Amino acid sequence: MPKKLYEVLGLDNEKSSEDEIRKAYRKKALQYHPDKNQNNKSAEEKFKEVGAAYSILGNNDKRAQYDAGVIDEAGNPVQAQPMPRRPQPQARQEATPKPQPARNAAPHQDYDSYRFYPRPTPTYYRFYNSPSAARTFTPKPEQAQFFIYTTPTPLSTLFNLFTDFDAHLRPEEKAQSYRYHRGNSSTPEFIAIKTYHAPSMERMIDQVIAQMILLELATQAAPLFTSNTHRVR
Repeated sequence: MPKKLYEVLGLDNEKSSEDEIRKAYRKKALQYHPDKNQNNKSAEEKFKEVGAAYSILGNNDKRAQYDAGVIDEAGNPVQAQPMPRRPQPQARQEATPKPQPARNAAPHQDYDSYRFYPRPTPTYYRFYNSPSAARTFTPKPEQAQFFIYTTPTPLSTLFNLFTDFDAHLRPEEKAQSYRYHRGNSSTPEFIAIKTYHAPSMERMIDQVIAQMILLELATQAAPLFTSNTHRVR
């Protein structure tokens, strides 16, 4: 049975491709769009639920974290369950056998002979029930929380922006065709879109290019800033 977010988009397979997830989102978004379901609170809530599901499954790194159980349906981190504590065995003390007093011993000697002298407890008894348990004890490995992070390519990010933009258009305004090729050893990565909204998409391209330029400038300035900081110190 698929997880909840896949069910929201109408997918019965958690191994669905990016294109299948995108098509399922567009279908559900058109079905419950407020323009087609005016004054319908149920459709409005369903439209928001579909958008929230795609915000995670449409993002490669968030989808990987969701599939691995690192984040939940709302995108919040899942807290790791603490491992149960092993009960500490109680230290055992053994009393020294009381010697029998001599028949002709003095009174103070009888008193000393009946005193209680506790035998020193071996160190391993503080942690184990017996020496054999100490020799056979094997500690259990602790489970550490892990994270999966996948960096999307600039073209895949741009393609997601285009499809999100296209999903909110009316049917007669939508793109006639769109395609994203991941790229391989023989063919480079590319996107191909036939649309009526080229100016709006060009502005999106300009924004992505500007972000890439700022990231490159910050990457080049980081070593210089680090060296100046060490020099001042």
